[in-house]
Amino acid sequence: MDEELLAEFLTESNENLSSIEEELLKLEADPGNAETLGAIFRVIHTVKGNCGFLGLQGLEKVAHAGENLLGKIRSKGYHVDGDMVSLLLENSDAIKTLIAGLEENGVEPVLDFSDLCVRLSAAERLIDLDGAASSEQQEAASDQLDSVAAEDVSDALAWLEGLSENAQALLAGAGFSTPESVLDAGFEQLRNIDGLKPAEALKILGLAKSRKISKEKTAEPESIVEVQETVELQEQAESEPEPPQPVPEKSEPEEVTAPVAVQREQEKPVKATRKPSAESSIRVDVALLDELMNQVGELVLSRNRLLRLVGQSEQSDLVRTCRNISQTTTLLQEKLLHTRMQPISTLWSTVPRLLRDIGKQLGKKINVKMDGQETELDRTILAAMKDPMTHIIRNSCDHGIELPALRQQKGKSEEGTISLSARQESGFIMIDIHDDGGGIPADKIRNKAVSMHVITEEQASKMSDKAALQLIFHAGLSTAEQVSNLSGRGVGMDVVRSEIEGVGGTVEIDSELGSGTTLHIRIPLTLAIIPALIVSSSEQHFAIPQMMVQELISIVPASDDWEYVAGRSFYRLRGRLLPIQFLSDALGLQASDGEKCTVVVINVGEHQFGIGVDGILGAEEIVVKPLGLHFQHLDLYGGCSILGDGMVVPILDCVGLTKELRQGHDAEIIKADREDVTAAASEDSQYILVFSLGDKWYAIPMALVERIEEILPDSIEASGRREVLQYRDQVIPVLRLAELLDVEPIEQGEIEPCLIIADQGRRLCIQVDEIVDIVQQKLEIHLDSSEDCFLGTAVIDGRSTEVIDIFEVIKKAIPNWFNSSGDRRKRQQRILYVEDAIFYRNLVLPALEGLGCEILLARNGLEAQEILSHHKPDLILTDLEMPEVNGFELAEWVRTQPAIASLPVVSLSSLEPSDIGARSELFQACVKKFEREVLLDELTRLLGRKPRDKGVAKAVIDAEVVNHDAIAGGGE
Repeated sequence: MDEELLAEFLTESNENLSSIEEELLKLEADPGNAETLGAIFRVIHTVKGNCGFLGLQGLEKVAHAGENLLGKIRSKGYHVDGDMVSLLLENSDAIKTLIAGLEENGVEPVLDFSDLCVRLSAAERLIDLDGAASSEQQEAASDQLDSVAAEDVSDALAWLEGLSENAQALLAGAGFSTPESVLDAGFEQLRNIDGLKPAEALKILGLAKSRKISKEKTAEPESIVEVQETVELQEQAESEPEPPQPVPEKSEPEEVTAPVAVQREQEKPVKATRKPSAESSIRVDVALLDELMNQVGELVLSRNRLLRLVGQSEQSDLVRTCRNISQTTTLLQEKLLHTRMQPISTLWSTVPRLLRDIGKQLGKKINVKMDGQETELDRTILAAMKDPMTHIIRNSCDHGIELPALRQQKGKSEEGTISLSARQESGFIMIDIHDDGGGIPADKIRNKAVSMHVITEEQASKMSDKAALQLIFHAGLSTAEQVSNLSGRGVGMDVVRSEIEGVGGTVEIDSELGSGTTLHIRIPLTLAIIPALIVSSSEQHFAIPQMMVQELISIVPASDDWEYVAGRSFYRLRGRLLPIQFLSDALGLQASDGEKCTVVVINVGEHQFGIGVDGILGAEEIVVKPLGLHFQHLDLYGGCSILGDGMVVPILDCVGLTKELRQGHDAEIIKADREDVTAAASEDSQYILVFSLGDKWYAIPMALVERIEEILPDSIEASGRREVLQYRDQVIPVLRLAELLDVEPIEQGEIEPCLIIADQGRRLCIQVDEIVDIVQQKLEIHLDSSEDCFLGTAVIDGRSTEVIDIFEVIKKAIPNWFNSSGDRRKRQQRILYVEDAIFYRNLVLPALEGLGCEILLARNGLEAQEILSHHKPDLILTDLEMPEVNGFELAEWVRTQPAIASLPVVSLSSLEPSDIGARSELFQACVKKFEREVLLDELTRLLGRKPRDKGVAKAVIDAEVVNHDAIAGGGE
């Protein structure tokens, strides 16, 4: 067998079969759709034809049986039912199984599908017996399909030349248009055709056998003709269909006309989306892409080494050349990483079929809703997520969704729903899997955990419902009264968590009795090349993935903010207890006796933890290398890498490092403490960055700051009339805030602190005198400012502080900054923004203007209703808590107005989206205030625009910041 032809066959067949399940389910929902039926027929026909050419007899037999049934359905205009679709799905499964075996071993597997072929033939006979119904359905078939069939029926039956026209018509009406179908049917089935004489049936069988013998003797096998026919059909689907042309006569007309005419008789030409031409796209072996990725990884390591060596050079030409190499390497890396990205829809494509099969097995009605199918992530992570996702969905169907009768008793619809959503957020993919079933009883989990000695009765009594739900991931813990073969919620959920954590992700569960259960999965975009923080502990170096890092704090060991509970170390950070895991203790290293320690604050799911280290050495892009077999059982490490200086460093697995903290008493201690803190704190509290210019304090919301950096004064260069900084392979403008605000700056030393502000994929650097602190409190403006660059004055840590309107500052310094980033369209899109607080309006408006939209403003829901009676925006963005008419009432009112009922409505509040509850269904998206990047991403998506090109979208304090003792609540 020609290996090149086989590879082409496998690639084409897999591509064609990838959508057949979806098409069959569409056919089940709309049995009369001739276009869908035609698409399914073409896929099976193409596979069968190619099998004949390659001599794959077993696969050809299975595909041929399916093709015959599909042909009968088309010719009879038969409306399929659920059982018929199940049989066709079984046929496609058999074809996929044979192709998978062929792909794995290079030879066709020997599998017996004779029973399936018999049932497919029986289904054909069933359609024949259902003559009356078929006639009625055939009358309702497509007019165009009938006209094409009428045009070409004579050509289709050219091999029956010499037979009466009446006999040919009867044969075509019974679906026996080819010699193969006649021979498969046999004399007994032919003689049962109403109106066909036994003598004519015998004659037809003779013509069919003669045709077969003739073809076996010819130089051109039938399979080649069928392949030619397939190519013609593909070309026809990729271009505008033309009226059928008469098939020109050849020396042996029976060799060509029959297959082409049969296809034209049975199918209506389908106008398809034009695929990329051969010049614009090619197929590349995945192994080659993996090898390219490995080589780019080596290039990144060499680049890092080169940058370190050249960094101390005084040769400007060499430095410039090195910088160009670095930029080119980064661009190559980004482009190649993009080739590894695949939409999550490739993972979700099997879900509708899975739900259909499970629903039939359990006697339940289940549908699926998907949002964010276009979200992309690395294909290796995608492959690793397949089994966990399948297990979670099976659990949701088996133990979550109730039986139809029980759902009706509860006032629910008979049909349950599994909702899948995905979105990108700060370098991670956030996946939510929700079922609207009965929910999980937390008390039942507590009792089960106590009976299994997982926790004590005392711990169970103090444990919150949310914490109790997480016990579902403990090995062997299940609340199911009866564990089925299909699934067992709790049985295997520990494996689900292990597999998700194996790719650097986290999973948590929420449930509400009567309303359903949601699993929140957080996984990284890619694991190939990642930015990392290089830290030291006991004179050894380690790497921490930067996407896990929230901030860095420098702490004096003698600080009063240290607390010790049950032998554990906690640090009170901005009023909240932060559990600290010293790296030296976790790894069994000798602790250092320094005067200060640095704590890396990391996010693991919804929790924050601190990792105590001796120092921060810097930040670097690293290539993730797997650990050897002897080390892979260690859950403290996620891999290793080589730094620019040639040193090999282990990469810390933050999830594994904090596992003991998350599973121990620490979580309950933190919960109790945070409940006390939250009760006293306002729900509108936020992180505020405080800095100084001269002798005055100024503040901006931390959500607007991407990074805090320290730069050398001579790294700032002049470009025309503006100062610029080369930052992360970009040239960004530098704004000296003291000059813009007419403040006398203090004299700077060897380094200058600056704030990196990110907006719409671009960055700029704002130079300040000193970083004072990061505080968490409600930002209340006590005195509005008449100056454009200030929002007003607030009291922060007992001191009057000017709150800067950073976007007005940017407008003043760079007037065309926002205009250049706007999305210019033929018609400017409109956003209705409903907000009663002036402070939030001033904070959010510049971001909305940056999208290039026209903004309509309303102070409450009542004003919004008045505006909506005269104007129709493209999107509504609303606060929830407002006078007159609040955000919930506004959204409910919008849904009752036919003219605007379909408008997307986005809520913007201080509440977590999960805290809004069932009323979140009123909104297309729920965004928390101060999450500016999340808001812009959601608005961009709902406005139908391309995803924004942006860098890291969360506030991370970089390594150099730790030199400031007072940052983030540290210091003496």
